[in-house]
Amino acid sequence: MRLVAAVAERGSLAGWAIVTMSEEILSQWEKDFRTAAFADELAIFRDHLRRLDLPDNPHIMLEGTIRLVRMCAGYAMMDNRNEQFSEFLAMQTYDPAKATEAHYVYTFDICGKAFARVLVEAKEGIVDLSDM
Repeated sequence: MRLVAAVAERGSLAGWAIVTMSEEILSQWEKDFRTAAFADELAIFRDHLRRLDLPDNPHIMLEGTIRLVRMCAGYAMMDNRNEQFSEFLAMQTYDPAKATEAHYVYTFDICGKAFARVLVEAKEGIVDLSDM
């Protein structure tokens, strides 16, 4: 896997003020994320991939992003970092403009087979690149 870009972004935060995570919370986040993506016909992901000169397959980016966020949830639980993960999850909006706390976008190219995007407030934090 290679990190393609870390780009500064700004926007507004959706209200996910939660202290512990559960499958129910992750499932609701995933449902909301998919709903927003399909309502936009994946245009934000398509534009993001084009800006980075990556293949035009926003459906793969959607699935990759959901899997990456779920993977981060697993690592956060193992590291007992539920509160930090809750803050991270709140930033994971389909539309980056809605994540006011997010300052960077990490885009992952996973061996050319999948792509994922996460929004973070700092270059260091809940996304531990060494775990990936």
